[in-house]
Amino acid sequence: MIETYLEDWDFEIMFAENGRETIDNAKEFKPDLILLDMKMPEMDGYEASEIMNNDSELQDIPVVAITASALKQDEDIISKLCDGYLRKPISKSVLVYELMRFLPHKVKDKIEETT
Repeated sequence: MIETYLEDWDFEIMFAENGRETIDNAKEFKPDLILLDMKMPEMDGYEASEIMNNDSELQDIPVVAITASALKQDEDIISKLCDGYLRKPISKSVLVYELMRFLPHKVKDKIEETT
């Protein structure tokens, strides 16, 4: 769904199956932003974000957590590990707002002509 929301923009999107692959991809490709699902096989987003926070190569890459959890304790942990937080289901407007917090962008002014 997120990929569909972003198809109108010129983003290069990469996918990872698990936290280990996320870390490996981040080291190799140095992305501008990581959207990180907190529930993944092999290595979850909690462990992956902790590793990235302690890695000098990766710690400056913004990480936005994605989770279906509504538990306050999970939200508290995520806010310490990640730069942003999105709760599933994610709306397009909330996703775009969160991306705008971390990625360079321009907002076009809409000028209306009055005659």
